[in-house]
Amino acid sequence: SNSRPFVLQNVQRLRKLIIGASVEDLLTKACAEFKLPRNDVQLLCEDGSEVDDEYLAFCSDYTVLTVLKSSEEVKYVPQKVKEHVEQMQKLLSQRDVEVSSAFAESDREKLVSILQKSAQQLEVPKHLVLADSRDEHPDWFRDLKNETSKKKVMRRKATSRIKGYYHKSKSDLLKNFSDTHRPCLNYVFQEFSRYLKENDANGVYFVRGERDALCTDVGLFTCEGVFDASECASSGHMINPYVSREHLTVFGTWNLDHGVERSRTILPAIKTAVEEARGRCINIKYFYKLLFTKENLKLVHPVCHLKTLHKNFVADRKHWYLVNETMSHGDSKKTCGRKARVYCTEA
Repeated sequence: SNSRPFVLQNVQRLRKLIIGASVEDLLTKACAEFKLPRNDVQLLCEDGSEVDDEYLAFCSDYTVLTVLKSSEEVKYVPQKVKEHVEQMQKLLSQRDVEVSSAFAESDREKLVSILQKSAQQLEVPKHLVLADSRDEHPDWFRDLKNETSKKKVMRRKATSRIKGYYHKSKSDLLKNFSDTHRPCLNYVFQEFSRYLKENDANGVYFVRGERDALCTDVGLFTCEGVFDASECASSGHMINPYVSREHLTVFGTWNLDHGVERSRTILPAIKTAVEEARGRCINIKYFYKLLFTKENLKLVHPVCHLKTLHKNFVADRKHWYLVNETMSHGDSKKTCGRKARVYCTEA
């Protein structure tokens, strides 16, 4: 059978991401990681019952399982969730009217469900979740050499994804572009690069505390749902990569999903816009927003990242060019909003 990723923890709640195909496989690897005797351990699920291969087959990827010696005991998650719900109820009764009314509108079962799904966050003390430096939370920085700040790591992860769209898009378009229109395409990407530099490649999207962050102030990201939905249908699609190294690893499986699709729709639109410019100024900011900003990007759980055709999501032709800013063909050589040596003129 196929190996899958699971998060295994020991009695101290120290967690390791372990890939395995069976209980035997997981236990063997876990014992090596946690330095436990192989002949005296069992694998338990969150309610304390023992996991067998049949149960394991129904577990989703990254399910948290516990490895215990026969002499060890742990306090299981349901009890912790119950305590957490009680704390939340107490908190809501003490807070101001605005907060209380917001929760009053929510379905009680949905609230409990959300708390249950986020129960694994209870395993990490809040001061570690809120910590940012390597000195405060060294375990979070495992395998991250020379990194000293969670926020800087998350900023780099965001910019890496956004810059990836830039390089991939440029590469994809240049493959089948005529020499005639190539200077214009290069100009478009020079402008994209300028916007990205001005906005730090939208690195703020993953940085908690930033105004445009896609997460809460403590770093909790909530899935924004499939491309054509206003929100996620599952209340359990939440993750806080600031909590632990394992959470950070799992966060790597989440996707930034283009509503108007990059390869199927945006790139062909840019190609056509360049080829048909005939002296008109390409609306670079419009295409920039489609490719690189949250105006067209949703952060989604892997389950909500559908590979299907995004019907009715189009790059609207009426936004392709800037109105009344046509470049002259004379000596004045007016450009689209800023001076440049390369023009998208009529071939």
